[in-house]
Amino acid sequence: ALIKFLARKDFAQFASKKNLAELAAQGDPAKHAAKKELTKLAAKEKKLWLKKKPTKFTDSKFGQTNKVYQRNDLFDPNRVSDWLENKKEIWGTNIERMEAGRAPIGFDGKPVELHHLNQTHEGSIAEISSKDHNKYNSVIHVPSKTHQSLIERSKFDRWREEYWKERAKRYREQKNSNLGGIINMKWGIIGIDFGKWGQVQGQK
Repeated sequence: ALIKFLARKDFAQFASKKNLAELAAQGDPAKHAAKKELTKLAAKEKKLWLKKKPTKFTDSKFGQTNKVYQRNDLFDPNRVSDWLENKKEIWGTNIERMEAGRAPIGFDGKPVELHHLNQTHEGSIAEISSKDHNKYNSVIHVPSKTHQSLIERSKFDRWREEYWKERAKRYREQKNSNLGGIINMKWGIIGIDFGKWGQVQGQK
């Protein structure tokens, strides 16, 4: 029954709209099986979130600190895209998008999203692709009928903008650090080579 249900074209629509409370109330065994399958897939996704230690970020206006599980595998920092700024079309890399306070464009072609793991304002946050955020919507979000979100959206909008700017800053610092290491390594090799060359020339 589950295979037939998964094969239906409306499965994706069903998965994105139904929440766990509604699924539990259903008597259809195929839908119960679908719930278990979605939960299993979401659990695998969460393991990717928790694979690395989170970083902490505090915004400057409200002093709100959150732990963030970052995913560098969700986007290419050098991908170029366009966006509007003061009604003007801007083109730039994902790093430049983040410097403007915007989410980078993921490999799914949509902005990377920030998901509150426990749906509270001060709770931990995970970077997640828009595709997976929608796909596991019914599993990773608490049903609105039984629990209201405690996220203060206006404050979070400000926090999110500053977060992406800081994310870009760290990318720049890492890039410059790596470049500096390469330059130092090259100069060291050149110095050693010239030293040996001088010794050889002096012995002639």
